[in-house]
Amino acid sequence: MLKIGHRGAAAYAPENTLTSFRRAVELGADGVEFDLHRARDGTFVVLHDDTVDRTTDGHGKVEALTVAELRRFDAGSWKGREFAGERIPTFDEVIAAVPQRILLFAELKDGSARSPGIEDALARFIRERGVVERVRVSSFDHRALARLRPLVPDLETGALFTGLPVDLVALARNAAAQAVHPSFHYLTREAVEEAHRAGLAVNAWTVNEPEDIEAVRGMGVDGIFSDHPDRLR
Repeated sequence: MLKIGHRGAAAYAPENTLTSFRRAVELGADGVEFDLHRARDGTFVVLHDDTVDRTTDGHGKVEALTVAELRRFDAGSWKGREFAGERIPTFDEVIAAVPQRILLFAELKDGSARSPGIEDALARFIRERGVVERVRVSSFDHRALARLRPLVPDLETGALFTGLPVDLVALARNAAAQAVHPSFHYLTREAVEEAHRAGLAVNAWTVNEPEDIEAVRGMGVDGIFSDHPDRLR
């Protein structure tokens, strides 16, 4: 079972920062999960929200700011004074900072409906950097995943969802995804078995409490996302 640090090790360090990703690796994670947006200049940057307000000392929409402007903000102090000066990382910086053995689970926050051409840009980014085997792209925008599939046929993608759909397999097929990423709250052993029979991997999010981790592990999932990657050992 893959141990995946959610936004790095978000329980211990500012989410979606290089410090958080490094901490997840130290705590035994097999992979790190993070969120992707595009800055105004087209650079892929790592941040959960579509604004910088919650996790930095700045203000504004990510898409309205250049990467140079984004990097002026302090992305660490909100978590603790010891993290002051932490910056919003770029996708390139995450690739460089995380050991090659660690999988990179990148959640694409917006598809072409909100960010025109983003699937083509992401496909080009992944191909040019030679990270197809390391990266796993997920999204709640299943149309974006379906658009991405022919652009990078060897890329593994995962369909994110909150509630348990009536037809898990059909959902994944419509997204052209090889994996499903459900919220653990709605997951059942039967759903996991159904997905496995269809050849789909199942990675559950975001599981933090020890008793929940054991319950989800017992369902036979392929991976768990957690803010506490050390608890997944």
